[in-house]
Amino acid sequence: MRDDNPHHQHHVVYLYTCKRGECSFSKYIGYTTCTVHERFRMHTQTGSIIKHLREVHNRNRVPRRELLDFTEVIAVSHNKHPIIMLEALLIKQR
Repeated sequence: MRDDNPHHQHHVVYLYTCKRGECSFSKYIGYTTCTVHERFRMHTQTGSIIKHLREVHNRNRVPRRELLDFTEVIAVSHNKHPIIMLEALLIKQR
């Protein structure tokens, strides 16, 4: 059976957009070689996204499902190097 859920893809560049309150323009671009679902398990513990949620929104715990709901896959490659380069270009563009 084929899984079309983008959060189960790996080797991707993703965009997290915080949509809490008036924060709709706070964005985070990242890449992962594991699945997006697994990567966001890590984001619930440490990193820029949880730091933002703690400092700006006073949230110490955020369910992974909530993070995934605000995340979209913007590029896929089965080779690690193109996604690293694309992530860097997108960050620089912002």
